[in-house]
Amino acid sequence: MKDRLTAVDVFFLVRELDEKLKNSRVDKIYQLSKQELKLRFHVSGEGTQELIIAPNYLCLTNYPREVPTRATSFAMQLRKNLSGAFLRGIKQHEFDRIVIFDIEGKYEKYELIVEVFGDGNVFLCRDGKIAGLLNWQKWKDRTLGVGQEYVYPPAAKNPLKESFEDFARDIKKSEKNAASTIATDVGVGGIYAEAICMEAGVENKKSAAELSDSEITRLFKSFKNLLEKLTHPTPEIVVKDGIEQDVLPIGILPYKDCERIPFETFNEAVDEFFSKKDMVRESGKEKTSFKKDLAKLENVLEKQEETIRGLEEKSGQYHEAGDAIYRHYNDIESLLSAIRCGRKKGLSDTEISKKLEEAKRNGVAGAALFGGLKGNDVVVETDKTN
Repeated sequence: MKDRLTAVDVFFLVRELDEKLKNSRVDKIYQLSKQELKLRFHVSGEGTQELIIAPNYLCLTNYPREVPTRATSFAMQLRKNLSGAFLRGIKQHEFDRIVIFDIEGKYEKYELIVEVFGDGNVFLCRDGKIAGLLNWQKWKDRTLGVGQEYVYPPAAKNPLKESFEDFARDIKKSEKNAASTIATDVGVGGIYAEAICMEAGVENKKSAAELSDSEITRLFKSFKNLLEKLTHPTPEIVVKDGIEQDVLPIGILPYKDCERIPFETFNEAVDEFFSKKDMVRESGKEKTSFKKDLAKLENVLEKQEETIRGLEEKSGQYHEAGDAIYRHYNDIESLLSAIRCGRKKGLSDTEISKKLEEAKRNGVAGAALFGGLKGNDVVVETDKTN
C-alpha cells in the first residue's frame, strides 16, 4: 500500500497545482501538527483553496481540518512574511520529491520549499538562505538551520532526460535485477519499473547484466511509452480486496486486474487517497481518547458508588446504635454514673471493670450492658439485653 508520493506523482501534481494556484494570494497559514501545515489561498474568480502539506504528500483538499487556537512560532513567521503575498509559480526541483513555491511579497521575494521524502520538511527561504523552517535537520551531506544556505540533496536521476545510451549503460553496469535497476538507476520508482518490464515482456527479477540487447531495446521502448502516457494523465485510485492500495496519475499493467476509481484530476485522487486516511486515523485517535476518558470516568463512578455503599452501611449501623442507646438510655446512664463514682473514689479502670463484671453476674440493673472500659471509652453491649 502506498504511504507517500513518488517523484512521478510529484511531477504530475506540481503541474496541476501550478495551473490552479498561479498568481493566487496567500490568505491564512496554520500549523496543524508538528509536521503538517495548511495554507489558504484566494484564487481570483474561484474563491478559497486550501493546500495541505504533510511529510508524505501535499495537495489541495476538500477535507476540513481543525485548526489550533494558538499559532506556532513557525506559523506566525510564515504569516508575517507571506500573508497577502502572491504565489507566482510552483515547480519541482529536478525530478525529486521537492516542491518550490515562488512567492512575491510587497518588498521581498521568498521560496517556500517543501520536501516530501524522509520525515518531510518545509523551509522559508530568502535569497537562497533559510529564514525559517519546520524542523531543524542534519544530514550526512547537508545541515539545515536558520541563517544557513539551503542546500538541495544530491540530485536524483531525471528519467525525462534519459537517452537510449544512458538507459542501456544503466542496465549493463547494474548488479541488480531488471525492475530494481529501472526503478532506482533510471529513476521511475518501483511500480512503474514493474509496468515497464511487463509491457516489454521481460521478467522483472531477471539479472540486469544478463539482459540481451533486444530485451534492453524493448525495455527502453516500454520506458518511452510510459513517458508518453505522462503527457495524458488518467488519474485513479487502485482498490484491491476492498482496500485502496495506490493512487496513480496513469493506469499501468501491474494493476490491470484490480478495481480502479477514476478522477478528473490527480490532485483530487491524492486528496481522496491520503486525506481520507488521515481523517480516519484522527477519528480513531479521538475514539481511543474517548474510550480512555470513559474508562477513567467509569472507574471514578465505581469508586464513588463503593464509597456510597460503605456510608449507607455505616449509616444503618449508626442508626441501629442510636435506637439501642435510646431504648437503654436509663441503664446506660446508671452504668456511666457507676464508673464516674468509682473514679471519684480513686479506683483504677481495672478495679472498676472487676466490680461491674461482678454486678453483671449478680443481675444489677445497667451492669448487664457493660462490655469493657478502655480509657475514656465505655463499651456497651446492647445486643445482649432486651
